[in-house]
Amino acid sequence: MSDIESVPLEIDFGELFTVPRVRSNSEQVRLVDRSSVRFELNRKQTKLGDVVIDQWWIPLPGLYGDRKRKNRNYQEILDCFWGWCQHAGSAADNRHVQESFILATLLPEARSNGARRVFRDAFVTGPSKEAKLARYAEVPTLESMLKSTRQETLDSAAFIQKTGEILGAPEYDDEVRDCYDVISREIFDDACAALEKGDANGVRIALTDWRDKMRTISRRSGRKLEKRVLDVLSYECRAAFHRAYSATWLVLLEALKQRFGMTFQEELFHRFWHLDHTQIAAETPNASRHLFHGHIFGLHPAFGDFMLTKTGAEMFGDFLSAANQDSYQRLIQGLLIAVYHYDQRHQNSTLNRTPKETTDADVESTDAKVKARRRGTRRLGHPVEDSDDP
Repeated sequence: MSDIESVPLEIDFGELFTVPRVRSNSEQVRLVDRSSVRFELNRKQTKLGDVVIDQWWIPLPGLYGDRKRKNRNYQEILDCFWGWCQHAGSAADNRHVQESFILATLLPEARSNGARRVFRDAFVTGPSKEAKLARYAEVPTLESMLKSTRQETLDSAAFIQKTGEILGAPEYDDEVRDCYDVISREIFDDACAALEKGDANGVRIALTDWRDKMRTISRRSGRKLEKRVLDVLSYECRAAFHRAYSATWLVLLEALKQRFGMTFQEELFHRFWHLDHTQIAAETPNASRHLFHGHIFGLHPAFGDFMLTKTGAEMFGDFLSAANQDSYQRLIQGLLIAVYHYDQRHQNSTLNRTPKETTDADVESTDAKVKARRRGTRRLGHPVEDSDDP
């Protein structure tokens, strides 16, 4: 099975929730109003060095609820995650879970370019045939980098630090944090209070407030502090969706094992590739830190490039075969090299585009042009910012 195969997979909630429901403080909270979830998966046979596995994945186009692309898996992931949380009781009692669900639901209307100013995960090349050829042309460079560093190792703490330095995960000053606290309370407080009572309008409350902020802040000149906070929240929308995606893959793995069978190596691969890995923070025992900053290895373009290389595939195969600390640390060292390579390509792509930086004056001029069109006249002005943010 070398070609990609499309496989629909339906999971009944009765099958999913095989343990008794946990009683919560709010018994008004109901399960998702549906009996099952249905995913559209892809499968192919993948060779990783000496290891051959059946690789499963959710198709990426439209996965994030993009406005221009429809992908039913986005809503299925949200329903699966929320149904699971409601069954466990955390939907009513856990503010962190409630905020995660709300943020993941807001994702299609978030500032996608703004989120990538917080943590870079944009594809350097587009979906066209020419863009794909340009991507493949860079594979030999990454292969050479991986080959020359193949025996090097890296621990998890260093991986977290270095990938954060390269891709984002910035620190914010008190002014940004204070503004973030104010805007977050405005979005979440009433919405979470409604969810605690089992009111399905909780998400709608947050969505209404978010749209209002996008209209009054995101699309207006000035207010740079508030826009920066909206960028942070937009990335948190992506990170929240990754948590829902990760939880869903725990469900999918059980279903795939039962229906299709799965070797130890196949399960290890999919757990590494599709889960959001966390570990207890040594400096704060009650908190956890994310190995890849709330992102998923299988969804970041840097690691798609890694899998195209011969050495990268062999390093993954070594990890699946040995499943020990040494092979793991060599693997994440290789993934770090892929991040360096991605960063260089991203910088080169940015330099080649050399866009003009948009100023507040540009936005004001754009507003004036819109008003002029409404009056039936036209004025000359500066170009509009190239952005897919609403």
